[in-house]
Amino acid sequence: MLAFWSGKNKEQMDRLFRNSGLFREKWDTVHHANGATYGQETLDKAIEATENVYSRESELVIFEHEGRYYRTRGESVYPITNFIIQPVEMIVSEDETQMTALKERCDVSGFEITDIEPL
Repeated sequence: MLAFWSGKNKEQMDRLFRNSGLFREKWDTVHHANGATYGQETLDKAIEATENVYSRESELVIFEHEGRYYRTRGESVYPITNFIIQPVEMIVSEDETQMTALKERCDVSGFEITDIEPL
């Protein structure tokens, strides 16, 4: 997971792992004939096994349409709620936003959406 989220940045992966609760002394112990430590080999294997990495472009787009929430992946659009949100009140402050809303269940069978632009 560190390879995915760090973009296979070995130094960042090492720093994150060292600061985690999983770090143990054996991380810096030489375990291989080539002089590589257990940690170096572990990071190399993680990088090699990771095919995709996180990028902002790969994030899912989530949007609201007529009170329901949807997500996009590529050209496809999927509903992520089986209810309709009707905002009643929104309180916005510098640190957070809170919304009071009514919700109404809706049927998701036969779902189809066309011509919806993400917000």
